Amino acid sequence: MKEPKIRFKGFSGEWKECTLSNIITVNSGKDYKHLEKGTIPVYGTGGYMLSVNTSLSEHDAIGIGRKGTIDKPQYLKAPFWTVDTLFFLTTNNGDNLDFLFSLSQNIRWQKYDESTGVPSLSKNNIDKIKTCIPNKFEQQSVASFFTSLDAQISASTSRLASLKQMKAASLQAMFPQEGETVPKVRFKGFEGEWKKVKLSECLEISTTRNLNNEYGVNEVLSVSDEEGVMNQIKLLGRSYAGKSVTNYKILRTNQVVYTKSPLKAKPYGIVKVNKGETGIVSVLYAVYDAKECVSPDYIHYYFEPTFRINNYLLPLINKGAKNTMNISDEVSLQGDIILPNTLEEQLRIVEYLQSLDRQIALHAKRLEKLKQIKAACLDKMFV
Repeated sequence: MKEPKIRFKGFSGEWKECTLSNIITVNSGKDYKHLEKGTIPVYGTGGYMLSVNTSLSEHDAIGIGRKGTIDKPQYLKAPFWTVDTLFFLTTNNGDNLDFLFSLSQNIRWQKYDESTGVPSLSKNNIDKIKTCIPNKFEQQSVASFFTSLDAQISASTSRLASLKQMKAASLQAMFPQEGETVPKVRFKGFEGEWKKVKLSECLEISTTRNLNNEYGVNEVLSVSDEEGVMNQIKLLGRSYAGKSVTNYKILRTNQVVYTKSPLKAKPYGIVKVNKGETGIVSVLYAVYDAKECVSPDYIHYYFEPTFRINNYLLPLINKGAKNTMNISDEVSLQGDIILPNTLEEQLRIVEYLQSLDRQIALHAKRLEKLKQIKAACLDKMFV
């Protein structure tokens, strides 16, 4: 039966089978380098590139990659120009373009890849793709639903981006800049200069090991820059621990951990606080307890920005012959950081940043849910 699994009330009967050539015209993009700068957007397979003074189309269209990224349809608002690696599809008999855009997102474009190397599509192959469409009234209903859903996804994406930008700005402005002793942004009621201290005045090394095998391979923890401290199996899909975890270090809730594992943006490792359950970490990690003068969460946020953790660790690192990092748990504490002159101000900063993190997590979860809903609807609302 050529009917979708989910349908709006009032519509029945089979959808009409056709090929894409029956409902769309495949148009080729062109080189733009001879054009002058202007206000007409130029699109490639990765999206917007720049603006020129001439348009290639005065009609809205659907962009689909000819070469390279071929599985990410774009909705192109006229006027626009597309490069030669991006086809633009226009309706040829008045079908609803919003409906066709949703339809295009449900096509498994990789299935029609003609190359043995860089993914490629041809006009001929696109024209031959078989599909089914309803009458124009049902097209409008389906299109309106996905337009509304896309608007919610877009709004949620923008809100999430704004929250992340707000947090990044806060991490910059709420801590003194290099060579300064007072932050640019401060909560009311706090004043006076911040103090420079050795990290060793704030943290002390934890030497507790898993000698009694209190924790097994299922309790091994890993540390991610994005996710923080998480169970290794949950984060990576499986355990990477050896047969014996007897010598692993115990990492308790609210202890600080330094990974010493290079990341692309943070080549000297990362510092995080364990906000989850107690577990164990590799002996390559350094585990610390926070002293009474400092909040462990303050240390976490202090070292979250890329520039701050890199600037702190760079002078302390010794690189081995194979470019490996050599830094002991003790040496990791020998750099200087800057602290508010009261624990109360540390906690106020932490409270604000944790509130932002909760909002970010909430919106990230909402956005992921909306994307899941859309994926399910694309699967069940088309034939």
